[in-house]
Amino acid sequence: MPQFSLRSSRKQISLHRGARQSGFTLIELLVVIAIIAILIALLLPAVQQAREAARRTQCRNNLKQIGLALHNYHDSFRMFPPGSINSPLSGNRWQYPEWVSFHHLILPQLEQSAIYERYAEDWGRRPPWDHIYYPSVPEWPDYLRVGMPVFRCPTDPGAPNNVKVLSDSGIVPCSNYLGMWSAFSDNDIWAEASSSGSISTLATSTTEPINPLPEPTLTLSQMKGVFGASRGTSMKNITDGSSNTICVAEYLTGTLGDFRGAFITTRSSGKVLHAMYGPNSRLRDGLLGSDQSCRAGSGQDLPDQNLPCAPTGNGNNTAGSRSQHTGGVQVTLCDGSVRFVSDSIDLQTWRNLSWMSDGNVLGEF
Repeated sequence: MPQFSLRSSRKQISLHRGARQSGFTLIELLVVIAIIAILIALLLPAVQQAREAARRTQCRNNLKQIGLALHNYHDSFRMFPPGSINSPLSGNRWQYPEWVSFHHLILPQLEQSAIYERYAEDWGRRPPWDHIYYPSVPEWPDYLRVGMPVFRCPTDPGAPNNVKVLSDSGIVPCSNYLGMWSAFSDNDIWAEASSSGSISTLATSTTEPINPLPEPTLTLSQMKGVFGASRGTSMKNITDGSSNTICVAEYLTGTLGDFRGAFITTRSSGKVLHAMYGPNSRLRDGLLGSDQSCRAGSGQDLPDQNLPCAPTGNGNNTAGSRSQHTGGVQVTLCDGSVRFVSDSIDLQTWRNLSWMSDGNVLGEF
């Protein structure tokens, strides 16, 4: 018969007890999980803030590159590029075609000469660009569909691959960085181009009244933006000072098949911004309602995404600067510097920044 010693049995019992005592109880495990969850909750906002800081820095670098490209263009041609190139053949310099933008004209200065040369095969390499045509959607060449990262803010989730698919299936490049144009609406662009000198009046939308224009105290020539239709701007024309004048500001493209950010078109939200509203205004941008801009019932009015819009009549369009950065937008001034402008900026100060020869003294911004 096998013999068991009392000492051996006690030792085994002691070992078993030690093994049981070295494990975690359910309560201890839950406490550890709770601590980990709290740490994640504390760290996640910091990680998100770090990521947004990196995206905002990249956006700032993009704007600096664009500012440098504009200055290099000015060094070559003694003026900033026109906001758009419109047909000189019709006798009216602001008529179609309109898709050549300052974005295209500074491609060589952005080290994108190969893409620029493809464009230039169709519309010439210098004024009067009399080969320009406005192709229908099926005829759009492949190079017109090429988007460039330098024109896109990484904080904006819209327009993947730097292009937009329009509702008519056209594929076009897009940009978060649009030029600052004259006065309050697209009608002012055409009034300036035709030298009529008249100030536009925004139409009333069929869905919601657009904010009425203030009574103008300046002439149209005093409310000029740096960019215009078939008009370049020399540094000497920026009488308010290059460090006091916005050249390019942010805008959002969205993900729908509308023209927001599609810089082939000379209209508000395409390549055009106005100073009707301040940055990230809750007021709706008045966008053309008859096509792919902001049709009634299209679901393109997205205030929760900072993309509010209401349809307007042709020419009565206006769009203000917008971004997904918390608290404001980034802009490139005409001296090439980049500034972050708060949403709380005084509206008149914003307008003074947007116009190059209004003669007003700037407040703090």
